[in-house]
Amino acid sequence: MTAAPPDRPAAFAADGPYAGLDPNLLAPELRRCLGEAGEDYLDALAGRAPRHAALETDAPMLSDGGSLSYLGRGYRLFVLKRLARLGGVDGLVYGPELRFDPTIAPQVPALSATRFYAGDALRTLLGHRA
Repeated sequence: MTAAPPDRPAAFAADGPYAGLDPNLLAPELRRCLGEAGEDYLDALAGRAPRHAALETDAPMLSDGGSLSYLGRGYRLFVLKRLARLGGVDGLVYGPELRFDPTIAPQVPALSATRFYAGDALRTLLGHRA
């Protein structure tokens, strides 16, 4: 991951979810919302729990491999963890999906990044918690 310049939070770095978006052009509350959402997205991408959004405790329990839903300020972060088989190899499809409230991003359905992980790769990503 590329480090963000000192005046640009990690969520707004070139390899973050908002390539080329200058946070200094946003209203402070929107910058805060997008910053927190982007940090949570990057946390999930790296296999960590989100630091801002809270686990959505009343979300339906999924029996798909451990997917979780989190609610943040103006966004929902869904961390997909779905059992999968690819080319005869068992593993999981893992990654974040970020959805914004329509008042924030009415034309952005979702930002997502998922990958197939075979057992050892997923254990490495998640710190042996998989």
